[in-house]
Amino acid sequence: MLNISLALIAAEYLLYALLLTLLGSWLLSYLSVFLAEHEVTCTNYEQVTLPTAGGFLVWLLVIIHSALAAAAAYFGLDAAIWPEPERSFAPCLSIVALLGFIDDAVGAKTNVKGIAGHWGLWVKRGQLSTGFIKAGGILLAACPAVYLLQQHRGAAPWYMGALQVLLVALMANAINLLDLRPGRALKGFFILLLLLAASLAAKSNEAAMLYPFMPDMLPVICGAVVLFLPDLRGKLMLGDTGANLLGFAFGCWTVAAVSAMWQGLLLILLVIVHGFSWRHSLSALIESNRFLLWFDRLGRNGTGKI
Repeated sequence: MLNISLALIAAEYLLYALLLTLLGSWLLSYLSVFLAEHEVTCTNYEQVTLPTAGGFLVWLLVIIHSALAAAAAYFGLDAAIWPEPERSFAPCLSIVALLGFIDDAVGAKTNVKGIAGHWGLWVKRGQLSTGFIKAGGILLAACPAVYLLQQHRGAAPWYMGALQVLLVALMANAINLLDLRPGRALKGFFILLLLLAASLAAKSNEAAMLYPFMPDMLPVICGAVVLFLPDLRGKLMLGDTGANLLGFAFGCWTVAAVSAMWQGLLLILLVIVHGFSWRHSLSALIESNRFLLWFDRLGRNGTGKI
């Protein structure tokens, strides 16, 4: 009976994921036109102007999923795919998406990139950029998210909560640091997702910690799947809207399921990556390594096969 129940739950998840993916593909065709017509665009590394903020699609799927879950709760419909309202990250994800969209729509026009660039603009010119405001907003949005996770995992010392907030915020920016070439940020996101899945497969107790949050993972992952090929082929850009949202979501999943030791190691790695990117170019690092360069270009502009 247990195996049958698990099979039914798995089938429920797969069917719902398929429906979300199809819905996302349909919405993206209209979203791309909307972004272009309203000049929410950005010039990519090849000096081609493309619609940006494509990650807005992920937020749309999150909101649709939350609305369906609320309707199901109202009518008393029970299913594994509906999240428990008190465990939903939708409000926090919405804040991150809104901050990213503002930065894409307004801040992109300043051509200031990275934490160092926004910090320098404030220190040298006294200008508070949208990117700087976004960074502070993401840090604040991480606070209720971590509190929600600690309600589930159990109370933790205040300093652990502070480190988890920092981990989520840095992860949100880490994916954004990769979003300088088509497909790079999403490749990074999917690699991290595979590593998390492999870790959880080896430790069933940690997988059980993440299970209550799995319904909220579906729209984020499905949105990333829909955006992958358009982003990789240079049809649109994720923008801060998508990159920050994906990184923030992954940071939350990590805090939900991974042990404190691995969270600490990941935080150290994130600090090192951000410290490196402050003074050096991640693109230059990737281009200096043959394997990283091959993987980075895989599927882009007909290079490799996807």
